[in-house]
Amino acid sequence: MVNMPDTTPAGRVADFMYKGGITEILEQLDNDLIGLLPVKKRVREIAALLVLDKMRRKLGFETAVPSLHMCFTGAPGTGKTTVAVRMGQILQVRSLPARRAAHH
Repeated sequence: MVNMPDTTPAGRVADFMYKGGITEILEQLDNDLIGLLPVKKRVREIAALLVLDKMRRKLGFETAVPSLHMCFTGAPGTGKTTVAVRMGQILQVRSLPARRAAHH
């Protein structure tokens, strides 16, 4: 890390999420799906991890892009596509490649 005083504020994850548009995407997910609280919680955790990684890079820490392999399973009409679209939007906002790969 470059010579940076300890008093330099790093910012808050919530601020970075708001500035990057992630908060809006998470609100859309909340409005799109009723229930599925564990799924929504996991998406928020992943979004926070990505934001935290970006904050660390801005402060000069070395970071590695986390592996984000995901598999959306479930019966038809359970919200898999909705969650996948919102997750893709979050990855796009964070400038990480969101590749489409369908495995049947």
